[in-house]
Amino acid sequence: MAVASSLVMGFSWKNALAQVASNPVITCHPQSLAIQMDNEAKFTVHAENPTPPLVRQTLMYQWQMRGPGLTNYLNIAGATNDTLTFTHVTTNYVAYYRVNVTGSHYTNSTTTSEPAQLLVWTTNSPLLVFGSSVV
Repeated sequence: MAVASSLVMGFSWKNALAQVASNPVITCHPQSLAIQMDNEAKFTVHAENPTPPLVRQTLMYQWQMRGPGLTNYLNIAGATNDTLTFTHVTTNYVAYYRVNVTGSHYTNSTTTSEPAQLLVWTTNSPLLVFGSSVV
């Protein structure tokens, strides 16, 4: 009877848990990098789950990039870990990168990192920023 009365009163465990679940907290944002061409570039994010132990949720990651001429960030296929690694970078990788961190139970509990820029240079040319030379 208690179950029926709590349903009648509009009680829902999902709603109750949603009230205590919080957005993930990013404790260390990805840092901008200047990498020599053909080397590895690695972005890392550190995030914490601030929800109480009873509603512990797994953190999910989705990296995004915004390259030259783009105004919006685009999801990077398969980039779903706390680290984004590129091996043998070329000037094609010059862009801004960020990551969305989401709690597994509530898709509206997303926190977005600050963007980090990847700059690429070669031994024979200056640094490239969005395809433009920087002296």
